Formats: sequence, structure tokens, C-alpha cells
Amino acid sequence: MVDEKVSIRVNTAQKNQLKRLAGLASKSLSSYIRDTVLAATSLDNAKMDFYLSINNNLTHLMKSQLVMTQLMLLIGAEQLHDQDQIMTFYRERVADAEKRLGGE
Repeated sequence: MVDEKVSIRVNTAQKNQLKRLAGLASKSLSSYIRDTVLAATSLDNAKMDFYLSINNNLTHLMKSQLVMTQLMLLIGAEQLHDQDQIMTFYRERVADAEKRLGGE
């Protein structure tokens, strides 16, 4: 593998700080900057994967909730034949869920 040169622009204070941090890490300035940037990128990718996983799980839960609500309304309509009674039951179940699991 052939090393390639990359330049960055920093002011004198920033360069001195980077040199100090590289020294504390017992690395050359180039190694310190390369390793730090690559580690940060890896961490950003891990965070993104984590947040995407959470989003996918929430989407799945919302779809399931929609299906369950639609099924409940269908069954209620067939059993009760009264939309007001169905909605009263639904609101009672929502209140119970908020009581047990916490409100929004």
C-alpha cells in the first residue's frame, strides 16, 4: 500500500494543540490525525446504525399498532354495532395503557 499525502489548513494555535495531543498519544502528528478521524468516522457509523435500528423498530411498532387498532374497530363494529360504544371502549383502553405505561 502506498501512502498518499493529504494537507489540512490550521492556524498556529490549532497546529500546536494537535502536536501536543499527538505527543500525549505517543504518535506522530500524521498518525494522530489519521487515527482520530478514522475512529470518529467508525463511531459515527455505529451511531447511525444504532439510530436506524431504533427507527426501524419504531416503524414496526407503529405498523403493528395501526393493524391492531383497525382489527379492534372491525371486531367492535361487528360485535357491538354501536360506534359510540366502540370509541368509548377504545378511549378507556388508551387511558389504561397510559396509566400502566406512562403518557406521552
